[in-house]
Amino acid sequence: MARTGCHEPNATSCNTGFCGPSIDCTMKKISEFKKPFTTAEFQLGSTGSHIYTLDRYAVHLNNGYNRDISIKPTSGTFTKKDEISNWCKEIEMCKENLLYPCPDKMRVRLNNYDTIGCHTSCTKKMYSKRVCDTNGYLDPSYASFFENQEDEEKRIHSDVLSFYADKCPHYVNYGDKSSEESKYYFCTGKNENTNADYQVTICGENQP
Repeated sequence: MARTGCHEPNATSCNTGFCGPSIDCTMKKISEFKKPFTTAEFQLGSTGSHIYTLDRYAVHLNNGYNRDISIKPTSGTFTKKDEISNWCKEIEMCKENLLYPCPDKMRVRLNNYDTIGCHTSCTKKMYSKRVCDTNGYLDPSYASFFENQEDEEKRIHSDVLSFYADKCPHYVNYGDKSSEESKYYFCTGKNENTNADYQVTICGENQP
């Protein structure tokens, strides 16, 4: 998770991603964090009874966006399987800093000026809970809900989904619940009973 605008010491408050007056957020419910924020997910395989462990990783937009994140397995620490497209590959950052082109109604501004985050239509709470699940994803079973909305609301919904899909094609979009698994990447350690090593980068060249 990317947090921004935190005050020292011990992150007593943050502009985005705030989880309470603590550096460690591991014991907190992510649903209670201050949105929007970009989320990196790791599920590292156990090194117990399996000879080769299986890790899976992804970057999600279901909590919105505040910073680019990339995840890259470290060369020499993983088993190569070139025939699998999402095997031990880098999850690349978005095509550009989304704080600049973020749709106006999705912007989170600091002091009504600088954009510090970009909401989704779910984190913005534009729709009822029955349309967005508790994890911030659009529920595909309510796709028909949008057919009954005013034209302006349908346009905003469509524009925001397309915006994220176009700008961040390697991330799990908040409208991707039905195809979420296809956006996960997988990897195993090079040697028996080991995990791969990973480099996680927050903030790209176009972000301070």
